[in-house]
Amino acid sequence: SDSGFFNQLDNVYSPFTTAASNAASRVQRTPALSTITDFLNQSGAIATNLKSLGAEADSQAKADVTQINSLLVQIDQLNTSITRGSAGGQDMSDAQNSQGKLVDQLAKLIDITVQTGPGGRVDIRGGQAGLALVDAAGPATLIYVTTPGAPSQITITQAGGASRSLAQPGGELQGLLDLSNTEIP
Repeated sequence: SDSGFFNQLDNVYSPFTTAASNAASRVQRTPALSTITDFLNQSGAIATNLKSLGAEADSQAKADVTQINSLLVQIDQLNTSITRGSAGGQDMSDAQNSQGKLVDQLAKLIDITVQTGPGGRVDIRGGQAGLALVDAAGPATLIYVTTPGAPSQITITQAGGASRSLAQPGGELQGLLDLSNTEIP
């Protein structure tokens, strides 16, 4: 369509070519100035929209990290209940079903691997590096870090206290990082 951004850029040249043929004519300069003004206004609107999309991606990434942290705590609490209940001979199927639903929610937000351990507890590793998110030591805590002029990143503090970058977390969180860091720099 003629209203597309790059078509408008192409259309900027035509009035300038016409104006150049008779530079003294105010009538021929006016369409050239109007066309460039329209193009620059559209460029400014696009820049504003991209900035807004970047802010939305950052906001959603922060919300996802908050949800992930909540899920990790809930899964760890269920691990404790399931392990104790199983050791006491109780039927823990309801707690295990709840835990499975929480794990499914987590898997939508970040790439995970799940290993079922003794007594029905689950250990969860996440991201490309397979860092411990939930293990016998407890749940990890994720933080969404933004620094002006630098790519956003996720840091993880594991239950044992080690803190490091969680590169390539996968899932929805990876998509938001890609959007924020690469697609909308």
